[in-house]
Amino acid sequence: MRIVDENGNEIANPDLSAGTLSPTIVVKKGAVPPDNVEKFAWADDDYEEAMLYAVPTPEEAAMAVERGRAAEEAAARERANEEMLLAVADMIGGAI
Repeated sequence: MRIVDENGNEIANPDLSAGTLSPTIVVKKGAVPPDNVEKFAWADDDYEEAMLYAVPTPEEAAMAVERGRAAEEAAARERANEEMLLAVADMIGGAI
């Protein structure tokens, strides 16, 4: 399966520590439009599955780190709420 960048250029050895791969559909290499004019619509058999290699911009990378941090904080708050609920249930002698 081919690996391409966002411009459709083939990537032989992507650096997975710097970017990510995701499935995509691309026009096959060497496909010729039926009317010999480059266009945005091709025949169904002119498409193939490929992997898209994308390297995030510094801003995108910072946003991803922030989303991860926010998700961790939300999970920690949820665990704390569950522990508090269990503690209150123990104090009143009931079980949840």
